Amino acid sequence: MTNPLGRIWNWIQSLFKRRRAASPLAASPLADSARDRMKREGYDLLRKLGEGSFGEVWLAKAPTSVCVAKIVYRHKCGPEKYAREFNSLRRRAKLSHTDGSLISINHVQQHDDLGFFYYTMPKADDAHGTGNLDPENYEPLTLEYKAQRRLLPADEAAKIGLQLLRAVEFLDTHDLTHGDIKPANIVYINGCPVLADIGLLKRTTMDGTDEGSSGYVCEGEGGTLRGDLYALAKTLYLIFSGNSPKGEVRPGHEAPSEISLRFRRVLTIACDKDANRRYVNIKAFRLALDKTLNPPSESVPQAIKPSLLDRVRGRDNKLKAPDHYFTRHIDSLIVDFQHTCISDSKPQIDYLTADELECLTEKVGTEFERRVGHLPQEFHEIRKNILNLQNEPTNNRHAGILDGIIKRVKDIFKKSPAEQSRDVVDSIRQASCVAFLRLQNEYREQFIL
Repeated sequence: MTNPLGRIWNWIQSLFKRRRAASPLAASPLADSARDRMKREGYDLLRKLGEGSFGEVWLAKAPTSVCVAKIVYRHKCGPEKYAREFNSLRRRAKLSHTDGSLISINHVQQHDDLGFFYYTMPKADDAHGTGNLDPENYEPLTLEYKAQRRLLPADEAAKIGLQLLRAVEFLDTHDLTHGDIKPANIVYINGCPVLADIGLLKRTTMDGTDEGSSGYVCEGEGGTLRGDLYALAKTLYLIFSGNSPKGEVRPGHEAPSEISLRFRRVLTIACDKDANRRYVNIKAFRLALDKTLNPPSESVPQAIKPSLLDRVRGRDNKLKAPDHYFTRHIDSLIVDFQHTCISDSKPQIDYLTADELECLTEKVGTEFERRVGHLPQEFHEIRKNILNLQNEPTNNRHAGILDGIIKRVKDIFKKSPAEQSRDVVDSIRQASCVAFLRLQNEYREQFIL
C-alpha cells in the first residue's frame, strides 16, 4: 500500500511542476530580446528547468534535437565573472566530445550588445524514464534525484567516484577546475553519470576562494584541484550515507558490510577538513576507490626475527630505513608524537600506552593510505600485538598456589611496560621501512609528495 504522506507529497510536487511548466519566460525586455535572438539562431525555448545566481537553464528545441541551454546574464554575475565564464566555456568547447565523464558543450554564443551569452548541452535522461519526451513533465535525472529516493550502495558509489575522477583529472590536465561539484550537478546521459553545470569552470588557482556550495567546499579551496576532490568526496559521502555533507564523516543509514567499511574509510580520509591529511593527489584517491572494489590480496609478511647468535651478540636483523623524504617524514612523525604524548601525560610516564600506540599506528598507516590508497599488510600484525597489550589478563584472586607460582616466574621474564612500548614503536618503524621498500618501485612518484 502506498504511504498516504508519499501520495500527498507527490501531489504537491505535481502542482509545482505544472506551475513551473506553464510559467513563461521572465517578463523583461532583456529576457524577451534573449528569446528572440536565440530563436533566430534556431533555438526555441520550451520550458525553464531552473534558475541560479548567474542565469537560467532551459529545455530548448534545436534544429536537429532537443537540448539544454543555459543563459548567463552580465548584470547578474558582474563583468568580471561574466568574462571569466565565457572565456572558460569557449576553451572547454574546443575540448568537447573528448571525455565521456564530462558533459559536452555543443555551442557557445555571445551577444555582447545585449549583455548575455548562452551555451547548449545534451539533455539528461528523463528522471521519469519515459521514452518519448514530454517537455511539460520532463525532469533531468541527476545524482541528487537518485539519492533522494534511495541510498547508493558502496560499490555503486565507488564506481561513480571513479567515473567522476576522470572528469576532474581531464579538467586538471587542461588547467581547469569545476568549482561546484555536488549531486545536483551530476546528470545521467544514456545511463552514465557525467559532470555537468560547467558554467563555473575556471582556470586552476593556487590561492583559492570560498566559491562553491555550502558543505562541499573548504575555506580558501574554491577554484583549486584540492577543492574539486574534496567536493567529490563529500558528494560520495552524501549519496552513500544519507548524511549532510556538513560535518565529519560518520556512519549513516548505509547497509553494514565489509565493502561499506572500506568505503567509509576512504571517505574519512578524502573528507578531512585538513588538506594535509587527505589523499595526496588524484591517483591516490583513484587507488583507494579501486581497492574498495578490489581489495589487495597480499599475504601478511613474516616478521623479521633475529637469530639466536645475533641475540647473544646483542644484534638484530632490523632493516635500516633508506634516506628518503618519506622515511624522514615518518621518523619525524613518530618522534613528535612520542614527545607530545610523554610531555602531556599525567601522571608523568616515559613510554606510550597501548591506546597511544594504537593511535600512532593509525597515524603512520594513514600516511601510506594517503599515497597508495590502502593500508599495507605490515601494519595489521602490529595492531594485533597492540590488541594483546590492551587485553592482558588481570590477577585472579581465586588462582591456586601453583598458578600463582607460574605467574610469578613469568613476571620475572616479562618485559616492563616501557620495554613493551619501545618494542612496538620499533616494530612500527620496521613495518614502515619494509612497506616502503616493497611499494616504492610501484608507487615511486607517490612517495615524493
